[in-house]
Amino acid sequence: MTEPHYLTITEVAQLLNRTLEEQHPRLFFEGEIHQITRASSGHLYFTLKDAKSQISAVMWRGLASSLEFNPEQGLGVVCQGKPNVYHASGRLQIIVNKMMPSGEGELRKKFLKLKARLEKEGLFAEDRKRKLPFLPRVIGVVTSASGAAIHDMCVKINERMPSTRVLLFDVRVQGEGAALEIADGIRALNERDDVELIIVGRGGGSLQDLWAFNEEEVVRAIFASRIPVISAVGHEVDLTLSDLVADVRAPTPTAAAEIAVPRRDDLLARITELERRLADTERWFMPLMQKLDELEQRLKQRTASLLEEYRLKLKAAVAKIAILHPESVIASMRDKINSLSRRLYSAGKNLNDRFISEIEYLADRKHKGILRYFDQLRSRLDALEKHLYAVSPLRVLKRGYAIVEHNGEVVRTAESLKPRDSVGIRFYSGCANAEIVGIKTE
Repeated sequence: MTEPHYLTITEVAQLLNRTLEEQHPRLFFEGEIHQITRASSGHLYFTLKDAKSQISAVMWRGLASSLEFNPEQGLGVVCQGKPNVYHASGRLQIIVNKMMPSGEGELRKKFLKLKARLEKEGLFAEDRKRKLPFLPRVIGVVTSASGAAIHDMCVKINERMPSTRVLLFDVRVQGEGAALEIADGIRALNERDDVELIIVGRGGGSLQDLWAFNEEEVVRAIFASRIPVISAVGHEVDLTLSDLVADVRAPTPTAAAEIAVPRRDDLLARITELERRLADTERWFMPLMQKLDELEQRLKQRTASLLEEYRLKLKAAVAKIAILHPESVIASMRDKINSLSRRLYSAGKNLNDRFISEIEYLADRKHKGILRYFDQLRSRLDALEKHLYAVSPLRVLKRGYAIVEHNGEVVRTAESLKPRDSVGIRFYSGCANAEIVGIKTE
């Protein structure tokens, strides 16, 4: 007879775990939390029970920290996990991978379906969200008067900006009829002229507790609000449709108060700093004056350069006109022709009259060609004279302006004169002398 193989207790525990994992790799179950403990390591140890039985359960730290609700004794939950034999004690337990309050599965589906529909309508679009007022004088709060949220917000607002007035619209924040009251509160605050900002919110809770803020009526009331809205529902891990449609989402009611108003002490410190910087003219005003002086100097230099450039062009044009004057050129050519004629006459007294006629004919043609050439020059000179007249200072004087001179220099500003100064005034036609009797700098 073959001797049986005896397993160690550890091997038995390992065999049972393999068998359970192979036969039941994933279990879905429902129960009530009992005797729950969160260890310092972050792992969650608890017991799940129903009317007849109970079983130990554990949820590891990574999954336990991501729960969107606070598991507590007496709470009904639905779970997903796998069976396991804890070898140290031989106790059967379930390692829980997912857990949510009973009924939240259907609520979650409803949440996602409504979210998709409203998102398609554009209710959550970022480009429609408005900036919050910098310093609202009156803030309307839609929440429960008996909850901790209103107390936390009032304390924080009074601490940061005591002059801000808080107007509470008391509503139920969970249960039947809560959504209608919240929506009515938002609409009622919108009918007031003094409210500049609205905060809608409550403290934390399960998905069922926060469900009023996922109701379509509340979401559409926030969307239709003419007054900017801050949504402050639950804790940072809680996300509602009110958060998505609001102009700003605050992770907690206290954070909403911090977003709503700036700290008075910070504003006073900022004002003091601005006053100090404004009084420091050497820091901001004098550099502007220096830049203005530099621009003035550059303008003067550029103006003088342009005037000198046009003066030289004008001088060159006048010299060219004097050289190319038609009458002087014709006279010079006539002298040359007469001189040539005399030389030809003295050198060819015996030449035939035919040659003399040809010479006279050629001279006449040359004379006429010169006249045509100078007619062209005269036309060009006339055009140049019109251009010079267009840029001439005399044209400005002809429109009624005058040039004032003092001690041989052109007067540009009234500040350079003083009463009883003698000045010369040049007009388009003629000049005049005058004496300064008063100065106006405006």
